[in-house]
Amino acid sequence: MVMMGAGGGAFMGPTATQSSATAGLPFAGVPTEMQEGADKILAKEPEHPAPNIIFSPDSTKQQKYGLWLLIRPRWVAAFVGLVLLILETGTALLGPVLTQQGIDNGVIARDKDFLNTVVYLFLAVIGLNILLSFLRQRWNGRLGEDLLHDLRIKLFSHFQRLGIDWYTSEKSGVLLSRMTSDVEALTLLINEGFVNLVIQGVTVGVVTVILFVYDPTLALLLLGLALPPLITLTIWFRSVSQRGYAAVRDRIAELLADLSENLSGIRVISALN
Repeated sequence: MVMMGAGGGAFMGPTATQSSATAGLPFAGVPTEMQEGADKILAKEPEHPAPNIIFSPDSTKQQKYGLWLLIRPRWVAAFVGLVLLILETGTALLGPVLTQQGIDNGVIARDKDFLNTVVYLFLAVIGLNILLSFLRQRWNGRLGEDLLHDLRIKLFSHFQRLGIDWYTSEKSGVLLSRMTSDVEALTLLINEGFVNLVIQGVTVGVVTVILFVYDPTLALLLLGLALPPLITLTIWFRSVSQRGYAAVRDRIAELLADLSENLSGIRVISALN
């Protein structure tokens, strides 16, 4: 099967313009009076090296492709990002502890040296937290984009393996939505949703331990009163938001399908007057 490019031969030899230029025909290629300007524009163009994309046409496994299968090839980078996130959260939680120590053992006890030490430690913790936050955002941001790149390659490969009969029953806009907006929506999950989940989980765990150290009775009372409503509301919100999110994605897919098909039809109608 020979694929034709937009210029009538992008994948199979020179175009008609290039052939005319080789034959010495008039008005072939760039006009002489415009050649100098064209050369200046081309000189300013950056280099665009060919992307190094590994395409595996033999991978035809029928198993469900979940989040773990997406992360597994990059589990080392994901583990490093998780460690950076935990360290960042831990340094953020040291602030209230140092404040408590400074008030109890520095201000109340009138120990100026201890108070100065706590202040220096607090400043050091703030600096360390800023550094860890910068490293975590850089690392996890790169990891998230790499995962989305892998997912796009996986999705494109899957579309290439589907039969022509399947495409006759699917709208082009829906497929476009699956490859663009639906994949972009995962960016929020990877770069924000997962990060917030770990931060809140570590925060709840550390605060719970501190509560039990200070007052076990108060900790049990607080957990007994707060956890059941929170768990119930979380389960309810998850079920409701899941249905709403699926409905929104379907509406977006329908919108893109309508735009894709109608806009392409407008060009044909305008060409035929």
